Amino acid sequence: MPRLTLGSLVLVLFGCAALLAQDEGKFTSGPAVGKPVPGPFEFFNLNGPSKGRPHCAVCSFMQNPVVLIFAKEKAAEKDGPLIELLQQLDTAVEENPDRGFSAAAVFLSPDALDATNNSKEDDSAKIVQEAVKREKLLKRLQPRADKLKQVIVGYYLPEGPKDYQINPKAEVTVVLYERMKVLDKWAYPADALQAKDVEAIMQRVKEILPTKKKAAQP
Repeated sequence: MPRLTLGSLVLVLFGCAALLAQDEGKFTSGPAVGKPVPGPFEFFNLNGPSKGRPHCAVCSFMQNPVVLIFAKEKAAEKDGPLIELLQQLDTAVEENPDRGFSAAAVFLSPDALDATNNSKEDDSAKIVQEAVKREKLLKRLQPRADKLKQVIVGYYLPEGPKDYQINPKAEVTVVLYERMKVLDKWAYPADALQAKDVEAIMQRVKEILPTKKKAAQP
């Protein structure tokens, strides 16, 4: 059996590590678990107290437990699992006021360009085009926001906020954090989010929320 040189051994070990990573098949997006939330950012709010203007939901949520979702816009009739997740989160927020549980869904879109995030644009024609695209984006997303009472819905640039490490191939990125520390995260490429995933996410959310007290037996 031929001897391996140190260089060859390193290459073999590196190759094994790469294969192991491929075997795990882990699709990732979002800030690392166990690390602090990267920081505040403003996105245009379609509902809630700051409806109609950019606002930093991360700032408002403060130290409370939070589910923060970044999603690419899909046709309304094709985003069933995401809508189901938002509706379940809406109920969870409403049922846990004492815990301060909060949630927000930020739709990432190239149509989100405006003067606040594209101030270098000075072509008046392009500025008008941006305004038209934003108006259409707003009309497409508003029905989603209108169905929710507690979950904040808004839009942001397609790459996501700085340092949040949103995978360009991720259609949905879900981040669970509390006290500004990431507790868990989930990421799904196009059409990968399914009902079973919604159930798993909500089960994890319930783990950090108080269990409802059972009614006293007569």
